[in-house]
Amino acid sequence: MTGRSPIDPARIESVRRVIAQAWFALQSEYDRISDECLPLSLGDRMVLKMVDERDDIILREIREVLHMPHSTLTSVIDRLERHDLLKRTLTDRDRRSYGVQLTETGKAYMDMHARSERELAVRILDSLGEEAHQRHFVDLLTRVVDGLDHRVPS
Repeated sequence: MTGRSPIDPARIESVRRVIAQAWFALQSEYDRISDECLPLSLGDRMVLKMVDERDDIILREIREVLHMPHSTLTSVIDRLERHDLLKRTLTDRDRRSYGVQLTETGKAYMDMHARSERELAVRILDSLGEEAHQRHFVDLLTRVVDGLDHRVPS
């Protein structure tokens, strides 16, 4: 801890409760969005998001970013291939590793998921009211994510 004064335990508990409620509400919404598209686990969705963001991604990079064991990633990739959402590819970048790419079905899934995420973002922004509150919310949430130093693919 730096030279800051101690944080009031009641404030810590208040923040803990709000974070738990926000986590539950957002996770429920993301599960609903996913189930409308195709029921997938959080790990499945994270892998798809990374593959969608980068055409030339290799399995090692996914493992490193998501801190996912090799066997777990293999299971995720196998499952996503069975759903025809992505395919393994040979890559010129690293001949020792496979790349992965979205299939046409995977691209359509990600488009549908992105539309649902935008609808959720609109609902959240609408709940905040005026634009100044919306900007403040985004700024604060960005500071929280930066402070935790644990960014995931956007």
